[in-house]
Amino acid sequence: MIKNKKQLAALYPQAGILLELAESALAYLQPENLIKNHIRRHRQKLIIDRHIFNLEKYQKIYIIGAGKATYQMAKSLYALLPDKKVSGYINVPLAITKKIGHIIVNQASHPLPNTAGVRGAKIIMETVIQAKKNDLIICLISGGGSALLPLPHHNITLVEKIKITKKLLKSSANIKEINCVRKHLSSIKGGRLAQAAWPATLVSLYISDVIGDELTNIASGPTIADASTGLEAQAILKKYHLYTEKLGKIVRHNESPKKLDEKKVFNYIIGNNQQVLQHLIKIAEKKKYRIKYLGAALQGEAKFLAKKLAFIAKKTKKSTLIIGGGETTVKVQGNGFGGRNQELILAILSHLPVNCTAISLATDGVDGLTPKPVAGAIIDDRYHQLSYQKYLKNNDSYTFLKKIHSLLNTGLTGTNVGDIIMLLNKPLG
Repeated sequence: MIKNKKQLAALYPQAGILLELAESALAYLQPENLIKNHIRRHRQKLIIDRHIFNLEKYQKIYIIGAGKATYQMAKSLYALLPDKKVSGYINVPLAITKKIGHIIVNQASHPLPNTAGVRGAKIIMETVIQAKKNDLIICLISGGGSALLPLPHHNITLVEKIKITKKLLKSSANIKEINCVRKHLSSIKGGRLAQAAWPATLVSLYISDVIGDELTNIASGPTIADASTGLEAQAILKKYHLYTEKLGKIVRHNESPKKLDEKKVFNYIIGNNQQVLQHLIKIAEKKKYRIKYLGAALQGEAKFLAKKLAFIAKKTKKSTLIIGGGETTVKVQGNGFGGRNQELILAILSHLPVNCTAISLATDGVDGLTPKPVAGAIIDDRYHQLSYQKYLKNNDSYTFLKKIHSLLNTGLTGTNVGDIIMLLNKPLG
C-alpha cells in the first residue's frame, strides 16, 4: 500500500512498526472491509450491525450515493444481493467501470464540484422520488461526498455556489456555519435526499471523514434531519459580508426538514478515524509497545500541534507508541507545495527528542497541493541540524521532505477518515 515502503524502511530502520501500522490502517479502511465488518446477509435478511432488514419485504432495491469510497462500497454491497433486482446511480471521482450490474457509475469532480456531479445528483434525486413504499434505497456516503453530490437550489448556479463557499472558507467561518449556508443553498443536502425518498425505506451507510462524526456534517447530511434554519444561514451571510437580496431570499425560503420518519430512515457509520486507531492499538499492544492514545479529534494548526506532540514524546517512556487522529489546518503564508501532514512533520523536526520518529498520514493518499500526490511524510531527529526553516516559512514542506526522501507515496487509497499521526519514542532494540 505504501509504494516506497522499502526505501523508507532502509532510511528509517527503527520505524518499521510505524510503516507497518500505516499499511495496516489503509488495509483496514478499504471500503470492502468496512462493508464486511458491519454488513452481512443471512438468507433473506440483510443485517447491518444489529438491525435486520427483511429483503422479502422489498420489491426493488436502489443503491445510490457519492464519495471517494462509494464505488467500492457499492461493488461490495451489490455482491451481497446477486438474486435481487438492484439498480441505482452513484457519483464518484474515478469511474473504474461505467456500471456495477445495473448501477450507473458517474465520474464527477472533486474537490470542486462540476456539471457532471450536478447531473448525477439530479438523477439520484429522480431515482429516490420515484421509489415506492415497498422499495429499499441504500445510500452510500464517504469522504468527498459534499463536492460529489452537488445540487444547488434552482435559483442559484453551481458557479455562484462555489464562489460563496470559497469566500466562506477563506473567512473565519467555522465548519458549522459553512455547512449551514451550504444546506440552505442546496436541493439535496440537509436531509432533503431522505425527505424525497419517502415513503420508501432509506438506509444510509457513512464513512466519516469529519472530526466528531456528526452525521449532519458529513457531506452536509443529505439523509439527516437538519436543526439549522434559513434565518441562521442569512445571519451568517451577513456576518461575513456575503449577503445579497437574492441569497437572502433563497436561504429564507429553502428550509431544510427538521424531522424525518424514523421508521423509514436509518443511518449508520461503518468507518471512522477512531475505529482504525483502535485497530492499530491492538496490533501494537500485541507487539508489546506501550500506548499513549491521544484520541481521534486532533486539530488546530499543524505547526502548533507538532510542538505539543513532541512535548508529549519527551515525557513518555521508551518503546511508547503515541497515536492519534483527526485533521489539522495550515495557515498559508507562502507559495510553496505541501499539505497539513507534511507541514506537521517538518514543523516537528526541531522539537523531536532523541531516537524519536514521527509519521503523519492522510488516509485518502492525498495531502494538500503537490506536484505529485503524496500521502504525508515520516521524519526522525537525525535531520534537525539541516536548514529547513525557510521551507516551513514558505509552506514548502514538500520540497524539503522530498530532498531527504521522507514522503509517503500510497496513491489514491479509495477511502478517507481523516489523518493518522504516530510517534515512536525510543523504539525497542
